[in-house]
Amino acid sequence: MDTKLYGRLATTIVVILIAIAGLWSTMRLVGLGGEGRAALKAADADAYQELQSSSISLGLDLQGGMHMVIEIDATDMTEEERYDAYQRALEVIRNRIDEFGVEEPIIQPLGDGRILVQLAGVDDPERAKNIVRRTAFLEFKLVALSSRTSELIQVIDEIALEVQNAQAAGDSATASGAEPAPEEPPVLAMGEEADSAAIDTAMAALFADLEPTETEAIETSVASEHPFLSLLQSFGYTEEGGLNLAVPEAKIPAVEAILALSEVRDIMPDELEFRLGVVEESKHAANPFESYARLHLLNREAEITGAAVSRANLSFDQRRFNEPIVSVAFKSDYVKRFAQITGDHTGRQLAIVLDGKVRSAPVLRARIPDGRAQIEGAFTAEEANDLAVVLRSGALPAPIKIVEERTVGSTLGQDSIDAGATAGLFGLAFVLVFMLVYYRASGVVANTVLVINVVLILSALAMFGATLTLPGIAGIVLTMGMAVDANVLIFERIREEFRTGKSIVASIQTGYERAFQTILDANITTFMTGLILFYYGSGPIRGFAVTLMIGIVTSVFTAVFCSRIAFDFLYSTGRMRRLSI
Repeated sequence: MDTKLYGRLATTIVVILIAIAGLWSTMRLVGLGGEGRAALKAADADAYQELQSSSISLGLDLQGGMHMVIEIDATDMTEEERYDAYQRALEVIRNRIDEFGVEEPIIQPLGDGRILVQLAGVDDPERAKNIVRRTAFLEFKLVALSSRTSELIQVIDEIALEVQNAQAAGDSATASGAEPAPEEPPVLAMGEEADSAAIDTAMAALFADLEPTETEAIETSVASEHPFLSLLQSFGYTEEGGLNLAVPEAKIPAVEAILALSEVRDIMPDELEFRLGVVEESKHAANPFESYARLHLLNREAEITGAAVSRANLSFDQRRFNEPIVSVAFKSDYVKRFAQITGDHTGRQLAIVLDGKVRSAPVLRARIPDGRAQIEGAFTAEEANDLAVVLRSGALPAPIKIVEERTVGSTLGQDSIDAGATAGLFGLAFVLVFMLVYYRASGVVANTVLVINVVLILSALAMFGATLTLPGIAGIVLTMGMAVDANVLIFERIREEFRTGKSIVASIQTGYERAFQTILDANITTFMTGLILFYYGSGPIRGFAVTLMIGIVTSVFTAVFCSRIAFDFLYSTGRMRRLSI
């Protein structure tokens, strides 16, 4: 055996070993089975994730997942603004999904303001939908002084009482046939000094009457005299001396209805607004309510917004027993502005408002010169991470809605895998039997390189991070047929040369040389077709194109290079006394 043959044989062995190494994780994952994979995931999630990331990725049609069509609400926008909003939304959604960690997501524009999103392997569709559609509008707003809060709550309570009495009188008048006399709502003169201490004392006394041990009659009496105050719960005072107010979850709709009254909106100062916080579980042993939302009076105008955020990450507050928080860093252009805000309002509360809900309202204890802050809000680690993802990727430029949604179950995916695998095995078996019967010993060579070809295709899919879909399996089956076609061309040329009286070596050499150009032309044109399908296609079409193009490259390598080595090796070692073709 000459040196060149040794070199080609060594190259082939190295390529095969690399292919097997690339498939090792996939083989391990398949070998574990369903129960084994579940056990490994529960015991060591990191090891399972590492194993899965280096294995062949399965598409939506094979492993299940979700399919969404998202529509951008571009109402009242010009054509130019609509196009810009569409492009920005596409980028934001792509960034969010990438941060979400889905393997090989499909995110494509469909035109007419619609975007296709396909997420394979997602086992929590609701979480994925929430990340995609959240507007993530972040604002930092100052909390109003407690005296203003006390004034407004007292006046709103009076308005609510008058509306309640007017409704009761209207019901009574309707029953008796009389018309109720209209009454003017009270107007609060915000320039007047309010006795906040007296108001706070009165409110504290009122809240004391709302203990759960009180009788139902007393509660009904308090509610009839103070319809707004009776909906609130006091947690004492904040660090800056204001009332720490909350609304029990069951009473939130009633509070929102009162705050939405036209009479209440009329007396609200232009620069202030009431905002509820997110619903959180009670941490106060004395609190009779299991969950509540805090009520804050805020400056209407934000001091700074989420557009200033440059980085947001999940972290854990060591001072609060590793409570999950979101660490935020501001862009360099806004660091000075944030330092000025925190310096000018030291001792005040600065509310962190996300999508209209107050996440937290910490007290500014000192000037923050480095533009770093943190968002607290009774998060779970997953919630804090999702919020950081949304803040990093930016806010959506316009509201969106999901107009189409489908979930592919894992059972259907397994059925598709089984059907595809069965089809592939039947196709492979038929080709192997045909080549063995028709070409005899040469058929053994063709079958060997065909198996090597399939191993190389699967390994390439795993190492390049490509996604295997059901059409992709069809591409592999088609590739097997094309690989055999190359061997048929070579074998027929060898036959023709051998019939002219040439020796075995000369017939093999001439057969390969004359068939090579035909094989190369046919595979280049097919590869170009696959490239066009990949560029212009979407979803399953791209999956088919990827496996087809990989298969063409490996087919040429195995059919021309590997099979030639096999013939040369068999002849040079004396194992081929005659041409069995």
